[in-house]
Amino acid sequence: MYLPLVSVKFIKFSLFGCVIFVISLIFNLTLVEFFLFKKSIAYIFVIVFQIFVNFYVNRYLIFEKSTLSISTIFYRYLILVFSFRLADWILYNIEVKFFMIPYPIAQTINTVLIFFSKYCSYKLLFEYRNKPTHEQKSI
Repeated sequence: MYLPLVSVKFIKFSLFGCVIFVISLIFNLTLVEFFLFKKSIAYIFVIVFQIFVNFYVNRYLIFEKSTLSISTIFYRYLILVFSFRLADWILYNIEVKFFMIPYPIAQTINTVLIFFSKYCSYKLLFEYRNKPTHEQKSI
């Protein structure tokens, strides 16, 4: 059985994820506390920031290069990440509005909950290899 915890890529993913998380948390706190954004609106900006930073980090610093074009990867990444982020945003608002969880804690809870799913999904996406067809193998 393969455990992602022993992988160098997983460690890099975790370390970059922690740095990006801290920056995002500070960004969220700044938008809410200093610029007086509504919490749900501020978190949209945080999510957009994370989308672009995470793409760059995953594509160029963590995973091996895919055989897919950068535009195909980015398109697939957006579909994948928007699915995660929509679930994240919905859960965040439920935690903050209905369960009265302080918003920095809600952000932390969500990060932990979706962490492993994101790693596995990104690994599949960024390291995708086109399998040669029968004709390509024989050449």
